[in-house]
Amino acid sequence: MHLRKDHAASLESAVNEFNDMYSEIKNEPEILFSGPVGDAMMELAESCILSSIISGKDVPSYSSLNVTPQAWVLGLADSLGELRRMLLDDLMNGRIDDAKKIFKQMEEVCDHVLGFDVPDAILPVRRKQDIARSVMERTRTDLMNASLMNDAKLRF
Repeated sequence: MHLRKDHAASLESAVNEFNDMYSEIKNEPEILFSGPVGDAMMELAESCILSSIISGKDVPSYSSLNVTPQAWVLGLADSLGELRRMLLDDLMNGRIDDAKKIFKQMEEVCDHVLGFDVPDAILPVRRKQDIARSVMERTRTDLMNASLMNDAKLRF
């Protein structure tokens, strides 16, 4: 997705496969809340959230994705890294205005991620919040430097 290639068929296939698995384990909490299934839910949430953001659609809810609220929040946090990759690609290709649009989307996602204040035993999000802050600061610096360099280039 971050390479801006058509991903609709792959994402639909992943969602369908996950939903098939979910229908078989939804009543088995020892499996549903296990590490591997939680990781799968988080990756699916991240993919669906990222697809929605880059398509300009509403971000899907955790219930519409059949994932746990925890997996949804962690997937939302992880989408920041993918958005950063897209922004950097735009910067490297001289598309500063596009990069600025992505940064605005990143700020909105980050605000939501930082809004969660729960104990790690309920949702281990603090580490991802720290990473989100770092990603945003690095990205802000990269965007500012690219903008300044572009402005300087235009003056010569």
